[in-house]
Amino acid sequence: MNKETLKELSHELDYSLGGINLHIEKLKALRTEMGHIAEDVDNTDQSDMTSMSLQFRDMSHKIIMVESLLNYILQDLKGSYGEADKIKDQLFYKVVKNDE
Repeated sequence: MNKETLKELSHELDYSLGGINLHIEKLKALRTEMGHIAEDVDNTDQSDMTSMSLQFRDMSHKIIMVESLLNYILQDLKGSYGEADKIKDQLFYKVVKNDE
Protein backbone atom coordinates (compact mmCIF):
# COMPACT_ATOMS: atom_id res chain seq x y z
CA MET A 1 0.00 0.00 0.00
CA ASN A 2 1.42 3.33 -1.12
CA LYS A 3 1.38 6.14 1.45
CA GLU A 4 1.20 8.78 -1.30
CA THR A 5 -1.93 7.13 -2.76
CA LEU A 6 -3.61 7.14 0.65
CA LYS A 7 -2.67 10.79 1.13
CA GLU A 8 -4.16 11.67 -2.27
CA LEU A 9 -7.37 9.74 -1.55
CA SER A 10 -7.64 11.43 1.84
CA HIS A 11 -7.42 14.87 0.22
CA GLU A 12 -10.02 13.89 -2.39
CA LEU A 13 -12.33 12.60 0.34
CA ASP A 14 -11.88 15.81 2.34
CA TYR A 15 -12.76 17.85 -0.77
CA SER A 16 -15.87 15.73 -1.47
CA LEU A 17 -17.07 15.94 2.12
CA GLY A 18 -16.52 19.70 2.03
CA GLY A 19 -18.80 19.82 -1.02
CA ILE A 20 -21.45 17.81 0.80
CA ASN A 21 -21.22 20.17 3.77
CA LEU A 22 -21.64 23.16 1.43
CA HIS A 23 -24.81 21.59 -0.01
CA ILE A 24 -26.14 21.04 3.52
CA GLU A 25 -25.60 24.74 4.26
CA LYS A 26 -27.47 25.65 1.06
CA LEU A 27 -30.35 23.40 2.10
CA LYS A 28 -30.45 25.10 5.52
CA ALA A 29 -30.70 28.49 3.77
CA LEU A 30 -33.60 27.20 1.67
CA ARG A 31 -35.29 25.87 4.80
CA THR A 32 -35.01 29.37 6.28
CA GLU A 33 -36.52 30.87 3.13
CA MET A 34 -39.41 28.39 3.27
CA GLY A 35 -39.94 29.46 6.89
CA HIS A 36 -40.24 33.07 5.73
CA ILE A 37 -42.77 32.02 3.09
CA ALA A 38 -44.79 30.15 5.72
CA GLU A 39 -44.70 33.22 7.94
CA ASP A 40 -45.95 35.33 5.02
CA VAL A 41 -48.84 32.88 4.56
CA ASP A 42 -49.74 33.12 8.25
CA ASN A 43 -49.57 36.93 8.23
CA THR A 44 -51.62 37.47 5.08
CA ASP A 45 -54.76 39.50 5.68
CA GLN A 46 -57.44 37.19 4.30
CA SER A 47 -60.09 39.88 4.47
CA ASP A 48 -58.24 42.07 1.93
CA MET A 49 -58.45 40.32 -1.44
CA THR A 50 -56.05 42.76 -3.15
CA SER A 51 -53.41 42.27 -0.47
CA MET A 52 -53.95 38.53 -0.52
CA SER A 53 -53.57 38.45 -4.31
CA LEU A 54 -50.30 40.39 -4.17
CA GLN A 55 -48.98 38.17 -1.37
CA PHE A 56 -49.90 35.05 -3.34
CA ARG A 57 -48.09 36.37 -6.42
CA ASP A 58 -44.97 37.10 -4.37
CA MET A 59 -45.10 33.72 -2.62
CA SER A 60 -45.58 31.82 -5.87
CA HIS A 61 -42.41 33.41 -7.30
CA LYS A 62 -40.48 32.50 -4.16
CA ILE A 63 -41.75 28.91 -4.22
CA ILE A 64 -40.78 28.51 -7.89
CA MET A 65 -37.31 29.87 -7.08
CA VAL A 66 -36.89 27.56 -4.06
CA GLU A 67 -38.03 24.52 -6.08
CA SER A 68 -35.55 25.31 -8.83
CA LEU A 69 -32.69 25.79 -6.37
CA LEU A 70 -33.60 22.54 -4.60
CA ASN A 71 -33.33 20.66 -7.88
CA TYR A 72 -29.86 22.07 -8.56
CA ILE A 73 -28.65 21.44 -5.01
CA LEU A 74 -29.95 17.87 -4.98
CA GLN A 75 -28.26 17.09 -8.30
CA ASP A 76 -24.97 18.54 -7.01
CA LEU A 77 -25.37 16.70 -3.71
CA LYS A 78 -25.89 13.39 -5.51
CA GLY A 79 -22.70 14.04 -7.49
CA SER A 80 -20.70 14.92 -4.38
CA TYR A 81 -22.02 11.86 -2.57
CA GLY A 82 -21.15 9.66 -5.55
CA GLU A 83 -17.59 10.98 -5.53
CA ALA A 84 -17.24 10.46 -1.76
CA ASP A 85 -18.67 6.94 -2.07
CA LYS A 86 -16.21 6.09 -4.86
CA ILE A 87 -13.28 7.35 -2.78
CA LYS A 88 -14.55 5.41 0.26
CA ASP A 89 -14.59 2.24 -1.87
CA GLN A 90 -11.03 2.91 -3.07
CA LEU A 91 -9.83 3.51 0.49
CA PHE A 92 -11.58 0.37 1.70
CA TYR A 93 -9.97 -1.69 -1.04
CA LYS A 94 -6.51 -0.26 -0.45
CA VAL A 95 -6.59 -0.40 3.35
CA VAL A 96 -8.79 -3.39 4.23
CA LYS A 97 -8.44 -5.71 1.26
CA ASN A 98 -4.66 -5.29 1.12
CA ASP A 99 -4.37 -6.26 4.81
CA GLU A 100 -6.25 -9.54 4.29
